[in-house]
Amino acid sequence: MLCRVTHSADRAFVLTTLHRARDFEAHQSLESFARWARRTIGDGTKLEGIASWAALHDALKPFGVRLVPRGNGLAIVDATRSNLACKASALGRRWSKQRLCERYGEFVPGPSSAEVTRDQASPYAELPLRPSRDDSLWREYQDALHAARARRIEQREVLSRKVDAARAAHRRQFKLQHHAIAALPIPAKDKRRHYKALSLQRKAAERKLGATIRHWRTMSVDTRPGSWKQFLAAQAARGDRRASRRLGRQWHGVAITNSEKQVRGLPLRSSRTSRGSVIHNLPGGARLRESARSIVLLGDAHDQALEQLVTVASRRFGSKGVVLLGRKDVRRRLAKVAARHDLEIDQERER
Repeated sequence: MLCRVTHSADRAFVLTTLHRARDFEAHQSLESFARWARRTIGDGTKLEGIASWAALHDALKPFGVRLVPRGNGLAIVDATRSNLACKASALGRRWSKQRLCERYGEFVPGPSSAEVTRDQASPYAELPLRPSRDDSLWREYQDALHAARARRIEQREVLSRKVDAARAAHRRQFKLQHHAIAALPIPAKDKRRHYKALSLQRKAAERKLGATIRHWRTMSVDTRPGSWKQFLAAQAARGDRRASRRLGRQWHGVAITNSEKQVRGLPLRSSRTSRGSVIHNLPGGARLRESARSIVLLGDAHDQALEQLVTVASRRFGSKGVVLLGRKDVRRRLAKVAARHDLEIDQERER
């Protein structure tokens, strides 16, 4: 993301909030607290009908949030989860501290968290973003999460029983040996010597058993699907068209895609990113992102970069059935380069 550099602490907080919200949504595909606040509070609350700070605090109670000072501005904070917060100005320009103080005067603190929690009606809940709700991939991801959670619980129970049995056998073994020494018809001095030797053996066996148990715990197989973003990346790397389309929606710029219906899985490479793509750092500063169905140019579309884009696309997709995406002027230049490389173009589209 390109951001303008500024020395304002208030602006820095906004950028940080937006970055965290976008990262959360990209990884989990769940609606962030900041997006929910803009959609429900920022768009649904009419400040023109609110005459004072007290009335504004009362209007925020049903959403289960509080308006509190933070830094040089104001923040919207969840009453029950203080880690959920966003800058008030992220709800809209009308919600900035300056605009609110111009409307209501000097800031007046609102009710406590307990009072807001008691009166809340529709607080924030982590729900999937709208495109994910109608996509079978989201249901598959949720099923994978539930299955992994069930397997982890089962693994813990099996390991717990195994550890308990090993420790019980250890105790039983040395208890029997202790009884055997006690039954020996020997002087007390000799028995004490045997007990001391048995104690040393027991401590050594306990250390060995502890190492064995730690080894058992490291042998558990991690079956978690990872974050939503990692799940999509793994599915796209296996050639899933739905995951490829979902990841491809976030890409912009000049690109060459394959128009064939069968999606190829990406080769296994160490440079594969968390989005299931491969980054090519080529001579001249050109960078390409290769996914299952497209090659995207990252950065300036200079002549050498277009040459390298066409070269990689020819090697990846062959010479037929490709689609050019990008601005009209760049597509014209890209088409000339493709013609020199005998790359047959199916269609061109604006991007």
